[in-house]
Amino acid sequence: YLNAKDSGQDGTSTPLVGASSGLSASYEENNVFPYGSPQVVALSDGRMMAFWIGDNGGSSSANRTQLMCAVRSTDGAWGNAQAVCADGKADFLPCVCADGNKCYVVWRKATETYPEDITVTGMASKLKLVMSIFDGTSFSDLKTVVDDGLYPQFPSLDAHSGNAVVSWVENSDNEPYMATGTNSLYICNVSNGTISSRETLSGNLGYVSSIAADASDSSVCLSRDNDGDPTTTGDSDIYRISSSGETNLTADAVDDSNLKNIGGVLYWSKGGELYSCSGGAVSDTGAICGNAGAYRVMAFNNTTTVLTKISDGLKSELYTSSKTNDTWSTPVALT
Repeated sequence: YLNAKDSGQDGTSTPLVGASSGLSASYEENNVFPYGSPQVVALSDGRMMAFWIGDNGGSSSANRTQLMCAVRSTDGAWGNAQAVCADGKADFLPCVCADGNKCYVVWRKATETYPEDITVTGMASKLKLVMSIFDGTSFSDLKTVVDDGLYPQFPSLDAHSGNAVVSWVENSDNEPYMATGTNSLYICNVSNGTISSRETLSGNLGYVSSIAADASDSSVCLSRDNDGDPTTTGDSDIYRISSSGETNLTADAVDDSNLKNIGGVLYWSKGGELYSCSGGAVSDTGAICGNAGAYRVMAFNNTTTVLTKISDGLKSELYTSSKTNDTWSTPVALT
């Protein structure tokens, strides 16, 4: 997580702090990009990998965001942070998942070196979705998932039994907030390091707020606003879409959002609680999900831990809760 005053809104670089979750060591690095989207995954041999967007001071202001990685060995020691792809072009928002001793990472990368006066609209048309695969020893060369001039929204990644899938949404007007145009849902399969041609799962998706890919059946779950108006409440439900069609997972008057697929289990936020779906069965996990709906689920060594942000005005604190014998512990403040 990022330990920052008011989420780094003062414009200063802040520490990246990795919670050890009861393990023998934690990782900490100072002077990182305050919106670094840190992610942690565990490999089957016991190693852990941390990813975040760092601040590359050697590049110009519009191009200094860089995807970084550090690996924790089985003896608990963290190695030095390294750039996953140091090409001088801006990196944004990684998605990471592990399958055995392989680690897949997908992120948005600038297609060119940005000028200092680039606008949000100009940036959206000059981003591609890329992938690199860690084979247990090193990262592969950069692989392009899609580069068609449209902004790849809500990228999602999952891996299962040696295969991976990548999914994302594109807006026909390249509108970052999907206020106009139509939205399409795409998926690619990844096998033996080769990315397939993309498949269109929906060409008229409606307004969605999050998606979660599932490599076990090449499907995608999504949270969709049923009336297409994001300003209304109580009308967002979860759907599963595949090449075979579409099915409802939820249908009620409470909004469902912030979908994540962790270890084959689908999680989402619903009314301040954490819900899950495994094997088709939807249940309230009993874990608190914070009043902002922001959370992370980590599954290490047969223990499931939730990190969630609870806000009070301009102040927010990080809480954690762990599941043991199907019972969640009382949330404990980490910050």
